[in-house]
Amino acid sequence: MLLPGMGMVFVPAGNLQEDPGLRPQMHMFTGSHASWYPITDGLPQHEGYPPQFGGGMGVDRPKVLFKPGVTPGSCLCGAIAWEFTGKPERVQNCHCSRCRRARSAAHATNAFYLREQLSWIRGESEVQSFSLPGAKYFGQDFCRRCGSPVPRVVAATGRVVVPCGSLDSDPGMKPLGNIFATSKAPWYEITDGLPQWEAY
Repeated sequence: MLLPGMGMVFVPAGNLQEDPGLRPQMHMFTGSHASWYPITDGLPQHEGYPPQFGGGMGVDRPKVLFKPGVTPGSCLCGAIAWEFTGKPERVQNCHCSRCRRARSAAHATNAFYLREQLSWIRGESEVQSFSLPGAKYFGQDFCRRCGSPVPRVVAATGRVVVPCGSLDSDPGMKPLGNIFATSKAPWYEITDGLPQWEAY
């Protein structure tokens, strides 16, 4: 994305195929970071924009009404919303190249729920599915309006793969480990102290 006022181009690093020669230098908007994702790398943290970007906290999303025992989620534009009852079976960070490109990030953090735990609140008809040709397990569901990832129901297993960044509250479980760690992005260092596996 071109940022003309700053003379810069914004590039999601998860889509880079080679090492850019730089490493992450800071965290922005830590004032609203996900409670289930601890920041462990020791880099500088800014609650909003860092000073060199003018400071400020940006724009807040609408507040969500929370219900006990329920984890709500929504897409970026709000057209799709859902909720899960109870806790997920597991949460894990995936460093495979497919997940990195699908999320345009260092890794994907996914929660796994049973299908019966999911209720669509609105916008299920706006869910678009993409199945990667030749991939046995990988797929991506997203909002056809804003493109943000949403839960993917896997009929064959009766489970739902949920991009944790789309959840509007804490799912009650933190990541248990890092899978496909040997495929991690060359510019990203795993510092969370969690177990690392070469594959699943």
